[in-house]
Amino acid sequence: SPSRGTYYCFGCGAKGDIFTFVSEFEGVDFRGALEILARRAGVTIRRENPREREGRERLFLALEEATSFFEKRLRLTPDAREYLRRRGLSEETEESWRLGFAPAGWGELYQHLKSEGFSDEELLGAGIVSRGERGLFDRFRSRIIFPIADSSGRIICFSGRIFGKEEGEAKYLNGPETPLFKKSEILYGFDRAKQSIRKNDFAVLVEGQMDLLMCHQAGIENTVASSGTAVTERHLSLLKRFSNRLMFAMDADSAGLAASLRTAKIALGLGMEVKLAALPKGSDPAELIRTDIRRMKEVLGAAKHIIDFYLAALLLEGYSGREFVIAVRDKLLPFLKLLPSKIEQDHFVGVIARTAGIREAAIIEELRNVREPELQELGAAPKISRPRPPSRRDVIEGRLLGILWWQESSKTPAIDLAELKTRLSRLFGPEGFREKLSLFLPRREELVFEAEILYRSGNLGEELNELGWELERETLHEEFETEARLLAEAERGGNAEEAMKHLKRCQELSARLKFSPPADNFKSH
Repeated sequence: SPSRGTYYCFGCGAKGDIFTFVSEFEGVDFRGALEILARRAGVTIRRENPREREGRERLFLALEEATSFFEKRLRLTPDAREYLRRRGLSEETEESWRLGFAPAGWGELYQHLKSEGFSDEELLGAGIVSRGERGLFDRFRSRIIFPIADSSGRIICFSGRIFGKEEGEAKYLNGPETPLFKKSEILYGFDRAKQSIRKNDFAVLVEGQMDLLMCHQAGIENTVASSGTAVTERHLSLLKRFSNRLMFAMDADSAGLAASLRTAKIALGLGMEVKLAALPKGSDPAELIRTDIRRMKEVLGAAKHIIDFYLAALLLEGYSGREFVIAVRDKLLPFLKLLPSKIEQDHFVGVIARTAGIREAAIIEELRNVREPELQELGAAPKISRPRPPSRRDVIEGRLLGILWWQESSKTPAIDLAELKTRLSRLFGPEGFREKLSLFLPRREELVFEAEILYRSGNLGEELNELGWELERETLHEEFETEARLLAEAERGGNAEEAMKHLKRCQELSARLKFSPPADNFKSH
């Protein structure tokens, strides 16, 4: 509502002002929302003197200064830049993603940041330095630096790849968790990828920083990376806000497959559609793009649904007949159990039956015995209780009651209220009407707001006719789905008489769904 300066989502019930909207939609705090809106409006936010800033903003400033330090050092380290060129990264990508280099010394960055006025507590809080027996020292040394940003593009952490003389060091080192950085919530490259994810309606998930950078350089800009950490429910929930579809392009080795399958279970548990891209054996996305970018795009285009992919992988394991059946039961059916759509489950039951030579009825019986794993068992964040998303029926019923309450509060109702109540009582049933009024009462204010926005212009009588017919259609659709499921079960069980009964009912319901709305139209004043 522009006049009120507020928004309301008819799907999930979220509401607020423009800052709340951007904060929720982009996954940022108020300052992040402010900066996003300022950039879009062409407004410059004046930065205050760093010495006057405290708390989180001081940490952001320290990380920004460290990023600039690393960038300058990379430009002075030709060996590191040459390594990046050999890996396929262009100079433009290096600069755009603000890659840097941490020198070998134990305190060069620390001394630089101290000279800029940052305290020891601030540098520890930002995860830039560590504390040892002899005091504070640079956390990152002899490493190529990959700055990690939050959803609004502000640097919140670093990841470093070893480069230089030191032996026995971890290949990759990530910054610690801080007030700004929570590894269970941040995906590398998400700030750059989110709009492309929404546009393409799917996200590509890779493992490492080089994989991510090469994908973006190749134009696959809907890519994010886990940066070597376990992908959590919170990571996937963040992606799900932009698209419900996820594609894995992990390294083509046993570890990459295991990580993909583990994360796929979490994604399926969240109701996401999951595909896996089969990279050539022994390769990773960065190397494949460097050597054959066309092949990489073909691989992504040929990605398979998780069930198809894992079924093919089990076939390649070389199991004997009985061993294969057991592998399907123990390894594949848990994924099938997590599919949110019963229609999809039925489809893959048929695929597995044909491939494994197992009767569909036997697979269905085994599927009933499979316990759906909790997300906590998969290493995800503690499961958060979420309200059930409103169904199509919920939306229609809410709008009908919203119109009633809106018109009751109007000094000059646009329709006959007595006739409207009679119509609703007929749609819901007398007892059902009273139950609906009680059920939706806590949302009365929201529903009135929605009705006022949606129906204040136009013919309200026609809108009510359409909503009434949509509710009736929804009832018919629900009955049709029930009959179709019973028909499939009867056919699988070989019960021809029951199958014919449900088939006839399906045909009757299908014919009714094709009819035009009934003629007893509701009229406005």
